[in-house]
Amino acid sequence: MDCGTRGKVGQGGGQLTRCRLYLDEDSQAHDFIAALKSAGVDVLNSAETGMDGTTDLEQLLLATSLGRVLYSRNIRDFRRLHVELSTAGNAHSGLIFGVAGFSVGERLRRVLRIFDRLSAEDITNTEQFLSQWGDDQS
Repeated sequence: MDCGTRGKVGQGGGQLTRCRLYLDEDSQAHDFIAALKSAGVDVLNSAETGMDGTTDLEQLLLATSLGRVLYSRNIRDFRRLHVELSTAGNAHSGLIFGVAGFSVGERLRRVLRIFDRLSAEDITNTEQFLSQWGDDQS
């Protein structure tokens, strides 16, 4: 995946890559996008790619083709797609699930924590829940 150099060395001795983010149609609030960009996150959203109104599968396939982790609040549908793709032996770039109730700042802190601790290689084919990435998580 072309996510940019992370700067850490992986178990095999190669460089790990920093994750890039893709926000689906349900998660592209302007203040959240601005906060991510201000923090230096490489972020792209469905409006920028002309994907608003497309299916969840199309969104996930695009994010994967671009080497981007998909961020969504649509947990039900994307968890189903994760299971379907995994069962069929197909890969995706990873999923981060946001939840209602977190401020923009808290969502940003948790996304940054995920990206600080996981490389693009680590997050591939996984589901990450913002609710599990609070200050007490290691």
